[in-house]
Amino acid sequence: MDSVIAVACGAYHTMILKTDGTLWATGNNEYGQLGDGTATNRNVPVQVAQGVSSVSAGELFTLFVKHDGTLWAIGYNDQGQLGDGTRDHKTLPVQVMENIVAVETGYAHTLVLDRDGQLWGFGSNSAGQLGDGTDNNYKVSAVRVFLNE
Repeated sequence: MDSVIAVACGAYHTMILKTDGTLWATGNNEYGQLGDGTATNRNVPVQVAQGVSSVSAGELFTLFVKHDGTLWAIGYNDQGQLGDGTRDHKTLPVQVMENIVAVETGYAHTLVLDRDGQLWGFGSNSAGQLGDGTDNNYKVSAVRVFLNE
């Protein structure tokens, strides 16, 4: 596979972003974290999206930003780490937000930066890792990160 510009590794899966904006996935797919619509493990990369500018992989889930600023999520979602308002696992990408420029995932939480410079978080918050001033178990939808400015 040539022309690779970025990779993101989850616990047992790998996401590969090529210069042409295509996103490829390989590895464990038990919860659909590869985004190919199945729960079939892959030992050869399969293309899962186009028009992608960045990608981040959590333990068993993946989020990516497309060139148009839309944020997409796939995989395990027990703590709301996909940010789609549910705790349902997704085997196909679902659009979560718009106007996003960056995404970063942790073990079971996600932080995203929007075009206005606002930071948002969702997913596991058991230790206050979302930075919204609470330590609730989880947030299934985006909450604004509190920054002491």
